[in-house]
Amino acid sequence: MANWYGTCRSNYFAVKDLDAFKAMLENFDVALIEQDDLVGFVSNDENGIPQYWPEDDADEPVTVTDLIAEHLVENQVCIIQVIGAEKARYLTGTSI
Repeated sequence: MANWYGTCRSNYFAVKDLDAFKAMLENFDVALIEQDDLVGFVSNDENGIPQYWPEDDADEPVTVTDLIAEHLVENQVCIIQVIGAEKARYLTGTSI
């Protein structure tokens, strides 16, 4: 049995408040990407969708998908693409 390693990135989208969006991203191991007035992110770890544990005794992690919608400008869409592999085989991928 092998470990699954993955990465993800988002498309570019408009946010309501850039500073608030940057503050939210500080909880995750991601890099902010910018193009003109649009932003997005790229994962810096091998876990796929970025997540963090809010407390040591938390039952489940908080993922970036839990928080992203509140930052989007109306009619904007965030697409998160994830791809990974287990031992360079069994490629998996998804878009959210």
